[in-house]
Amino acid sequence: MEMIDLSRLEPQETLNHTSKGNQLKWKCYGYWYKADHMGYEGLAETIVSALLGKSTVKYPFVAYEYSQIKYKDRVYSGCKSADFLADGYDLNSVGKAVSEIYRREPCSRYSASRGNQESDKISGKLR
Repeated sequence: MEMIDLSRLEPQETLNHTSKGNQLKWKCYGYWYKADHMGYEGLAETIVSALLGKSTVKYPFVAYEYSQIKYKDRVYSGCKSADFLADGYDLNSVGKAVSEIYRREPCSRYSASRGNQESDKISGKLR
């Protein structure tokens, strides 16, 4: 397993990039490095990448490799991937994209007192 020392770099701004917004990320030498925050993210992404690589899925996906990251006085488990962003693009999470959709068109909450009448209607819009 590779270990890279990223102590001389500052992590990328991660606010609103992940569902929790707190995973350390660095872009360095054409790769993205992500440090585990909860202890398993890098391994999970590496396993999913390996499964997708063996599958017949026809959609592009980001391949991750498990790695160790030294940052200042700590060593993190994590993963790395080739830089997947085209020039002029930024990181965006599924959570952030869904929030953008619902901010434009809010979804009503289920209410037991009024039943689920609005949700029972089938339409092109979320209610």
